[in-house]
Amino acid sequence: MRHCLLPHPPVSFIHYSLFQISVYNKAHVRGYAYYQADEPATRNNQTIMNDISNNTGSRTHPRNNSFFQKHGTTLVILSMIAAFLLIVLCRQEIRVRWWGYKLANSTEASERLFYLQLLAESGAKAIPVAKNLLAENDAGLRSFGLALSASSPGEPAVKLLIKTCDDTDWEIRKGAITALAMRKSESGLQKLLKLTANKNLETAMLAVSHLANTDSPAALESLKNLALNDKRAGVRAQAIESLAYWPVDDIAEALISCLSDQEIYEGLIASDQEALDILSQASPDLAAEVTPEQFSPSRTNGTRAAIILQKLIGQNFGYIETPTNDKSTPVKAWKNWWEKQHPGS
Repeated sequence: MRHCLLPHPPVSFIHYSLFQISVYNKAHVRGYAYYQADEPATRNNQTIMNDISNNTGSRTHPRNNSFFQKHGTTLVILSMIAAFLLIVLCRQEIRVRWWGYKLANSTEASERLFYLQLLAESGAKAIPVAKNLLAENDAGLRSFGLALSASSPGEPAVKLLIKTCDDTDWEIRKGAITALAMRKSESGLQKLLKLTANKNLETAMLAVSHLANTDSPAALESLKNLALNDKRAGVRAQAIESLAYWPVDDIAEALISCLSDQEIYEGLIASDQEALDILSQASPDLAAEVTPEQFSPSRTNGTRAAIILQKLIGQNFGYIETPTNDKSTPVKAWKNWWEKQHPGS
């Protein structure tokens, strides 16, 4: 059983306070009765008072506790009222903690989905539960924490997503990066920019692919730099493809400079892999018939740039048809076109 998700202690604190008051009152009544029954007759009142003032008396004088005698019941009632009001005020937080506990300890998929939906509808109140779930060793529980973070509003949820981008599980990392890009927050953007240099190629390429969703000038400059200068062909390939989502005047010069990149990335770039995953969910039979080569044919990074330029401008200057070892003529044609379009640039 996971105790980290149990309801917070307001109720336990209230019970403890009531218990203390009850014990104190009972002890006082027993002490008073004992004093009356057993106090030796040889001791007069003055002697008893002297003992109490000198802290030598063995029993409590009833006059010292007259307030509790008169108002003990009232205090208990007031404490119960305060406990009730506290429970009413904190009832949603208590419910959320309880739902989180049930989610973490349920074994039935339908039951887990039920509590996950309740938590998702709680908005920002579910953040503490999401944080606890993301700290679990089990990747399945962390995935629930990711789902809650992605559906919760506000900067606390963004901070959880930023931290989750470094999760050891690839599927959870992928979900966190995707959710973070959709937030369009400045802190999220800075995390995506940092992830483009991640040593893990899949992580870096996924971050690069989602920079196109941020609509940020900083993201555009980062994509240009990555497309031209990153040492990894896969990152350059993904950066070139991500540039296609920007206005042509912002990207044409960078893409023309990429035409000289004749290296080939063997495999699916992140954006193609995401599209294939969506196809697999929508139509598993159709996705099973598609090979990676059919979905994304092997091509040089220069050819990727040329295809994008052709789609945006309607011209390729023979680049795609020209053999790989003789691309200098079409590349020069592209550069001349750019200089005519932007004289003096």
